[in-house]
Amino acid sequence: PDAPVVVLLTGLAPNQHWTAAAGFIADAAWHLCNRANMTVVVLIARGTMDTQVNKNLFHGARVTDLRQTLEVMHSCLETASGQKAKLFAAGYSMGGIILANYCGHYSQDPLLCGAIHFSGVHDAVFNMNFKYSEETWQAYLAYNLKWSIVSAAPVEEARKRGVDMERIMSGKVASIVDIDKDFVSVFNGYDGVLDYYRDLSLASDDKWRNVSIPLLAVAARDDPITHCDALRAKEFSAENQNLLFLVTERGGHVGWPWGLRPWNRGWDFMNEAIQIFIDAVNTAES
Repeated sequence: PDAPVVVLLTGLAPNQHWTAAAGFIADAAWHLCNRANMTVVVLIARGTMDTQVNKNLFHGARVTDLRQTLEVMHSCLETASGQKAKLFAAGYSMGGIILANYCGHYSQDPLLCGAIHFSGVHDAVFNMNFKYSEETWQAYLAYNLKWSIVSAAPVEEARKRGVDMERIMSGKVASIVDIDKDFVSVFNGYDGVLDYYRDLSLASDDKWRNVSIPLLAVAARDDPITHCDALRAKEFSAENQNLLFLVTERGGHVGWPWGLRPWNRGWDFMNEAIQIFIDAVNTAES
């Protein structure tokens, strides 16, 4: 009953379920359960990993799915153990963006003792200026994401909401920003991509000032997808002591390989960072 429970939030996920695709989510779940004696829950983002959605698809500004998950977990754990649950969360990339935004939205009662995220951003509007990302890796991600949208999205519903599906599948939509502008923001009724990006960002509307639990953002300066300056680390850490930052020189995007033979250690950097962070928060509270 005293062991922490950790919720993992994935990034842009493959069509396969995480148990089939494996990768760092499976590795983190194994590490935290077997080496750290914690319990892990993986939050599957709606419409990803073999889940079927009829109408309201995933988008990065929705924090209510995480909220409802935590409410159910609290109820179940407290009923089973008779004690207050010790819940933590770790997010990767888009999962990290959602987790940080959640902490700003639900600062009065976050239902979490602490949160850590890797390769996320706090200011998505700022990250739009990262041209290297837009012109290289985003093009690769957008190609795969297009087919995910076509296979998962209710196409007729998208057309009813004003989405130009022919444009989405054309070469005119060539980056994640393009998809967010021409599909996600339109499908979900936003007043353009800037409106959507502000809604999903912890930086907007001073939500960051309200974060009431330890929130550690881990990023690398050589991340080719999300720019570490989009965390606004100096500004936020100076004004809110709960906002913590670890920015490394190298590490890429949700990578941080160890040594000359990185396959020997896998994703131990992220796994151990989660474990150390949770141990530190628990120690500070005790």
